[in-house]
Amino acid sequence: MATALKRILSFKEAPIVFLILVVALLCGVFVPNFLTAANLVNILSQSATVGIMAIGITLVIISGSGGIDLSAGSILGVSSIVMAMTIIPPELYRDTAAMLVLPNDYWVIFKALVFCMGVGMFCGFLNGAMVAWVGLPPFIATLAMMTAARGLAAYISAGIPTYGLPTSLVWVGQNSLWFVPVPVALMIALAVIVHIILTRTTYGMSLLAVGGNRETSRFCGMNVKGTLISVYVICGLFAAVGGVILSARSNQAHPDAGIGYELSAISAAVLGGTSMMGGSGGVLGAVLGAVFLSLIQNPINLLNIPVAYMKPIMGALIVIAVLLDQWRKKQSIGD
Repeated sequence: MATALKRILSFKEAPIVFLILVVALLCGVFVPNFLTAANLVNILSQSATVGIMAIGITLVIISGSGGIDLSAGSILGVSSIVMAMTIIPPELYRDTAAMLVLPNDYWVIFKALVFCMGVGMFCGFLNGAMVAWVGLPPFIATLAMMTAARGLAAYISAGIPTYGLPTSLVWVGQNSLWFVPVPVALMIALAVIVHIILTRTTYGMSLLAVGGNRETSRFCGMNVKGTLISVYVICGLFAAVGGVILSARSNQAHPDAGIGYELSAISAAVLGGTSMMGGSGGVLGAVLGAVFLSLIQNPINLLNIPVAYMKPIMGALIVIAVLLDQWRKKQSIGD
């Protein structure tokens, strides 16, 4: 029995899986309508945006030396605004008096998505360049980008949200593939792809090595700066993807979209077993962390509890998850 328990705890995702099961069980007993199929699907759908962002942020944290991205939420906001401004004619963009109904011009939608992803990747590249080439601490570099990207989103939109995206784009956020919501399917697909890259490719091995010991990696001939830049570019790309999903779900582009999402994504990564010291972590745990955050927020909404209670609960749970992770590592060392 003890051996089986240690084997289970050897997985990085063990603490977050344990927390998900405990919270789901308690909510199922005490919260009405929690275990209905519709509510469980809603929990998964709500976790998709943060989950996709958490995948990118996990790679940044794994890169080590204090790797973090505080700008992901702001990149989400400016990317979604650029997407909307590409789709919606300028003379209608600020028409918030009525819901716009735009035709499905697939070329325009494709171009808007390319611009959206391009903005996210470019912001990520600037983050990576400031860290790898200029030598700024990741906290400072991404804090600067957070402010700049949020200001740019407010400037180009004049601080006004726009409603009424094309129905084919809204479908991405509000419909399902068979019984799986499209955002959830996209989150799972991206998690599987990045997991394979991280665990089965030379790039993934190089990233883990850079995060574990940057100087040794450089001495072994690895392209440390290129690796650092790449993870920030990927993080920016995934923030933009999150912006597409969030806009599609709400059928609007808002300059304040994504505020605080970077903190939720970082929390999801830590809850999922990613070490803040770098060199260790996994995207599957990050996705589970995002699902867990959505899981604890859902009963708060169902019971009409003030949202302000969410933040101290999240803080306490992060501490618990980190303590469980440290205990798991001590058990592994003891073996």
